[in-house]
Amino acid sequence: MRLSLLMATATLLGCTGCSDLISVNAFAPDNLVIQDAALPGIWADDDQIYVVKAKDDGYTIAVLPAKDNGTALSFTAKLFRAGNAEILDLVPAGDDAFRLAVHTPVRIWVDEHTLRFTYLDSKWLREQVRAGLTSQELNKRTLITSPAATLTRFLLIHGGDDRAWEGDPAGLVRQ
Repeated sequence: MRLSLLMATATLLGCTGCSDLISVNAFAPDNLVIQDAALPGIWADDDQIYVVKAKDDGYTIAVLPAKDNGTALSFTAKLFRAGNAEILDLVPAGDDAFRLAVHTPVRIWVDEHTLRFTYLDSKWLREQVRAGLTSQELNKRTLITSPAATLTRFLLIHGGDDRAWEGDPAGLVRQ
């Protein structure tokens, strides 16, 4: 049992994107999931190419290196709104029994030509998490273990607050 927990924790820390805040439960509740017709497509910056496809009530996202160095990554995502914020609940894709598929919230702004995104992450928000959600600190990351309904309530309250999001959004251009 101890080895399984150690393997799951190590895998969790290695496969969760760039956010300091991750969850074992979904951020996007099924009853609030939406589709944004502007999101599917091919997006790129100098380093990576993002292929976003609509699938069922969510999306598949492949992140490919723009050059020959790097590793391709695959995700599934569901989109919902918290106030005026559109938030993707991003989860690594795949059926690896040794990888815990954690959820990472990503705020997006999408229009015809650009996709900007930023991760849920700030000192202010970590303080809100510690005050209102069950969490555990793991190697400079905060693993949120609260039930999904509690996460949804939390993001509906804080998700539209600009203090909740990490710096300037990254920008991608439609290809």
